[in-house]
Amino acid sequence: LQNRVSPEGDIVANPSRGDMLGNRGGCFHRDDQTLRPKHWASRQWICCVLSFKGRRRSVFAPGLYTELFFLDEATALAAGHRPCFECRRDDAKRFANSWAEVRGAATPPSAPAMDLDLHAERLNADHTKRVERRQLADTPNGAFVRWQGKPHLVHNRVLLAWTFHG
Repeated sequence: LQNRVSPEGDIVANPSRGDMLGNRGGCFHRDDQTLRPKHWASRQWICCVLSFKGRRRSVFAPGLYTELFFLDEATALAAGHRPCFECRRDDAKRFANSWAEVRGAATPPSAPAMDLDLHAERLNADHTKRVERRQLADTPNGAFVRWQGKPHLVHNRVLLAWTFHG
């Protein structure tokens, strides 16, 4: 199925397995398990654990949310997703606390407030992934860059090529 997400936010069919599950706020697949042109249902783009409270899913079930899979958390964050406040509560709280610290806020924001800001930051007016130009020396560890047309993870000023299988 077309449900593997790259750091650039592209959703493709790829047989590689991922370590994380997520969604983009609801259902944006058709009953025949193909994607609609708009690859999100709302601003709530989250990243979840693969297994939570023994829940069983039928991937791309009609009318339910569109399940997406990520290689890892760095990939999910780069694609514009945040930690889920249900299955990853501690991670989500750390994310919100870091968000508040970086933005100089007195209290951590709510999930809907972060979703609103994230959606404005993740996409251009034409719905393409928003990117920035910056020097490698100014790019933090864990960020992704596009180099030679492909995504790379920054680690100690070294670029590590990203693929769906690691």
